[in-house]
This record gives sequence, structure tokens and C-alpha cells, in this order.
Amino acid sequence: MLLDREFFLHDIEASKAHVEGLLRINLLTDEESQSLVRELDVLAADFSAGTFVLDVRFEDGHSAIEARLIDRLGALGGKVHTGRSRNDQILVAVQVETAEGLANTAKIAAADGVDLVFVGPGDLSVSIDAMGPKGADKLGKAIEKIIKATLKAGKIAGISGPVDLNLSCSYPGSTPSTAKGSRCAKTRAVTTTTS
Repeated sequence: MLLDREFFLHDIEASKAHVEGLLRINLLTDEESQSLVRELDVLAADFSAGTFVLDVRFEDGHSAIEARLIDRLGALGGKVHTGRSRNDQILVAVQVETAEGLANTAKIAAADGVDLVFVGPGDLSVSIDAMGPKGADKLGKAIEKIIKATLKAGKIAGISGPVDLNLSCSYPGSTPSTAKGSRCAKTRAVTTTTS
């Protein structure tokens, strides 16, 4: 629930955007849309003022928003859930931190539903016997293998600590750095401006 509290105002804004989308496809009238947005604004103000508390009565922030709208607007409040699933807001991240995971990285990265492959360098170094300075090259090659396989599968690669983002964008299968709006073009812009 603590994390839901951190994102609650963002969830309210996302709900307002969803209401706008429902209006655009004629699943809500202008009057219904205005009522929902007005009540979402009141909920945001009440939450900010501490008069609405997101607590264990609710499964999560989304169910709290729905409950509040239904309480205030009746059946109209329930329409905010139309065409919406919490599952479309879930990111699946897996961590490769063992020799077995390293050997199966391509399969892991290509698996349906996996969005991000995160490298666990500490545990990985122990699992592949690449600890300390003597194991740095071996660990570096293992990390490179994971990043290459992940990018080739069109997924996001992650690792804690300093990473050369330009290097990860240079691998075959990564989004070309020249493509306007590409992940790597954005990465290059970020690394160029922050260096």
C-alpha cells in the first residue's frame, strides 16, 4: 500500500486520461465525463489534504479510485473501469544471476510476457566463479551476453551500477541510434547531455 500511496496522484491522472479516452469513443457522454473528472479532481485534493486515506480497506490505488467514484457517483463511477485492466500496467522483470540463467538468457529474454531482463552481477559472479579482479573479464563477457540476448529479443536490459549506455545500444538487435524517438537515440541524447 505504501507504493500505491506514492503513485496515487498519478493513478488519478491516468484515470482522468482513461475517462477522456472513453469519451472519445462514445462510451461516456460529455456530462458523464465531466462528472467523473470533477470527482477525480476532488479525490486528488482530498488525498493531498489528508482527508482521504489510502489504506488496507482497498486492494490497491485503482480499487480505491473505483470505490470512491462509485460511492460518490453510483453506477457512473463504475464506468471508469470499462475497458481497463490492472494487468496492462504490469511490467514483468526477471533477473539473471546464475550460471543456469546465463546459459538460458536467449530463451528467458524471448519468453512471452517478459519485459525486462535485469542482471544480478554479484550473485552471477559467484555462480560462474568470476569474483574479484581476476574474474572481471569473465563477468564482463557474461553481462555482455545477457545484454546482447535481451536487446536482440527486443526487451529492456537492466543492471545496477555504472553502465555504458552507448555500448548497450551498439549491439546488433538494439534499436538503431539514428531512428528518431528510438530508445537508443534517447539514450545517446541523455548520455551526451549528462556527460
